[in-house]
Amino acid sequence: MDILLIINGDVFKTRRNDLNMTQAELADGLTCQATISNLEINGVLPNFDILEGLTRRLSLTVVDILTTRLVTNPLILLQHQLDDECYGKVQTGLKKISRPSQDNFFERQQYDYLCASSSFHDGLIEDANFHCDQMINVPEKQRVWFHYALANTIKAEIWQQKDDLFKAGVCFDSVIDIIKKHPYTEPSFSMTSYIRIYQALAEHFLLVGNVDEAICHLNKAFGILKQKNSIWHFGELMMIQAQVYYENKMYGAQEKMISAVQELYKILKSPQLARMLDKLEA
Repeated sequence: MDILLIINGDVFKTRRNDLNMTQAELADGLTCQATISNLEINGVLPNFDILEGLTRRLSLTVVDILTTRLVTNPLILLQHQLDDECYGKVQTGLKKISRPSQDNFFERQQYDYLCASSSFHDGLIEDANFHCDQMINVPEKQRVWFHYALANTIKAEIWQQKDDLFKAGVCFDSVIDIIKKHPYTEPSFSMTSYIRIYQALAEHFLLVGNVDEAICHLNKAFGILKQKNSIWHFGELMMIQAQVYYENKMYGAQEKMISAVQELYKILKSPQLARMLDKLEA
C-alpha cells in the first residue's frame, strides 16, 4: 500500500456547483473541459499553474482541495516504482498479479506498459517487444494515447538495438504525431514519461545525424525539468548534450559536461545514467 497526495474532487465539484459554474466555464482560458472532469472524478493533478488558476476562480486555496488517499491498486504502486527506476521490483510485482481483462482496457494497457518498460530496461527485449505489440495492436477506440506513445517509443528503441533505424524512425514518427496532439501542459501524462519520450527522440536523431532535431527534443526535456524545478533525469539529458557537443566538434565543452555528469552521479545514482556512463567508458 502507498499514500498519494491527490485532489479531493468532491470539494472541487461542490464549490463549482455552488457558484453555478459549468466545467467548461471553469476551464475557459486555462485548460480544457476534460481536465476539469478528470480532476473531479479521478483527482488527477494538472499542471500547477493551471491548478492555481482554477482554485483562484473558485476562491479556494490549493490546501483546501488536497487530500491523501491510501492506494491499494498494485498497478499504481508499480508505476511509482518504475518512475523510480526500480525495474527489478516492478518485474517481481507484476508476477504477483494477473493481466487485467480486455473489458478493463485502460488497466490492461497500463499492465502491458509496465511489463514492456521494465523488461526493456532489464534486457528482456523479446518480452518487451511482445507487450509493446499488445499495446500497439489495441483497437483505436480503446487505445490510451499515452500508453500508445510509450509503446512506440520502446518499440523504436528495440529497433535501434537491432540496427534498423528506418523502422525505429517510423515508430518515432508516430510518437511525434501523438505528442503534438497532446502537449505536456495536459495533466494526464506524467513528467517522467514525457522526459523519457523526448530523451529517446533526442538520442534517435543523434544516431541518424540530425543534430538540430536532437537539440530541439533535448531542449523540450530540459524545459520540463526547469518548469517543474526538478533534477530527475538531468544527468541523462546532460549526457545527450555532451554527445551534441561531440557532433558539433566542441570537444572541450563535451569533456566539461561529462565531468559534471560524473560528479552528479555521485549524488544521484540513476541506473540509466550508470549505463550511459559505462557505455561511454567502453
